[in-house]
Amino acid sequence: MENIQPHDWFFKQIFSNPLSIKTVLHLFTPKLASKIEMSSLKLVNTKKIF
Repeated sequence: MENIQPHDWFFKQIFSNPLSIKTVLHLFTPKLASKIEMSSLKLVNTKKIF
């Protein structure tokens, strides 16, 4: 059984949604966000099995 940590779940939820990513970037790094073409972002499976 997989043991999911609360912070892992939170970040996976936020960063798996393009609109959430855009919002976070605009809130915390507006200059960087304005240089990123949001349609160029791709979801990458980063799940690791230990």
